[in-house]
Amino acid sequence: MAASARLIAVTLVVLSGITNAGFRSGGSLAKLLDSDYGDLLLKKIAIVAAMLALAYLNRFVCAEAARRGNEGTPLSPRPQTPRTGAGL
Repeated sequence: MAASARLIAVTLVVLSGITNAGFRSGGSLAKLLDSDYGDLLLKKIAIVAAMLALAYLNRFVCAEAARRGNEGTPLSPRPQTPRTGAGL
């Protein structure tokens, strides 16, 4: 799936969630935040935001560093040393 299609998919999921929350609360933000549904929704939003932050970190920080293969950067792998001995 292309990056633009993934972005569109995430955007549509977020917009449909906002629309659903609006319908469930009758359009009132105060009513939404005072309900059990609103409490659960805020927890779900926090989890999804953390997942999106991890996805961003993986895609634009870790993958780029691995692609460049820079030595000495915090994200670069340690050099492999040859192992000797019977137990290794």
